[in-house]
Amino acid sequence: MYLMHKENPYSFVSIIMPIKNEERYIERSLAAVLNQDYPSEKLEVLIADGNSTDDTREKISEILSGSKISLKIIDNPTGVVPKALNLGLQYAKGEIIIRVDGHCEIQKDYVSVCVEHLLNGEAECVGGSIDTIGESDIAQAIALAMRSPFGVGGVAFRVEGEESKFTDSVPFPAYLRKVFDQIGLYDEEMLCNEDDEFNYRLRKNNGRILLLHNLRTRYYSRGSLSSLWKQYFRYGLWKVRILQKYPQQMRPRQFVPLAFVLVLILTVIL
Repeated sequence: MYLMHKENPYSFVSIIMPIKNEERYIERSLAAVLNQDYPSEKLEVLIADGNSTDDTREKISEILSGSKISLKIIDNPTGVVPKALNLGLQYAKGEIIIRVDGHCEIQKDYVSVCVEHLLNGEAECVGGSIDTIGESDIAQAIALAMRSPFGVGGVAFRVEGEESKFTDSVPFPAYLRKVFDQIGLYDEEMLCNEDDEFNYRLRKNNGRILLLHNLRTRYYSRGSLSSLWKQYFRYGLWKVRILQKYPQQMRPRQFVPLAFVLVLILTVIL
């Protein structure tokens, strides 16, 4: 693992942000990244933009001009998230790699907490829990469902807990750079759920993923039922591909939605 040196106690951190059409949230998300309590000279931000067609790029450019932190925009013509992450890794100089999406706000000490736990040798990947926020009545209802064990099947980082623990996956993860040297980059075939696929490979190679209960991120939920449907349809569709590639990766809770729907259909038929 990478060690802190006494004469240079802070490791260099690269934050990779895969984004597309985030004009509503990018200012808040990027401000949270740039206002970290970590030394600015030890941070770089790599934004991989997937051909945004709104004002996302303009808003980033405005922030770019006044930033003390190294900030670079990378073109991602494919618009695919794993490709964006891999492009970011090509440019990244950090000993620590952290993914942050343009739809969230990380807490002020997010980077320093992640770095501390990684360099202490507690895990190869560290992340926190999500506080899902809704900005309209519909969005608030969606946010409530996404915090419920019934709504998300007991996903550890979405359901509030009081203990840190090892888990299958975390949102907005921080990794030791050596992880990518050992198990490879993100699978660009996975147009969705690329983090599940990557973290399965990490666990298979004895990597530990630590969920910290006191490390939290604000995430803004979808604002309509139609957008939520599209989001979760993609999740479900690409879960099938993961099942095909790694059948042993699946957990019983992931089959609950299918069983629930089948029971409803059978009830109607009967």
